[in-house]
Amino acid sequence: MHFTTVTLSDKGQISIPKTVRQHLGLKKGEQLVLMEKGGRIILESAAHTIRKLALLEKSESLANMLVSERTLAKDWSNADDERWNSV
Repeated sequence: MHFTTVTLSDKGQISIPKTVRQHLGLKKGEQLVLMEKGGRIILESAAHTIRKLALLEKSESLANMLVSERTLAKDWSNADDERWNSV
């Protein structure tokens, strides 16, 4: 696990340090998923989240559905959806 500090800009933006991006293999333009859970911010690649959810659901069709953020907007904001508790 790597620890570093980042500064929140007045626009609510942060920069992911180069060493962390390199370690995780993150590239320019890659989509990330931001989740809030128990007062913590969890940030991971969308591809990683898709793989985890597909394994949970054991369904390739779910993985295809997850490609679009708009498709999931309703699910992500649904506090009663238990799937997000295991991500």
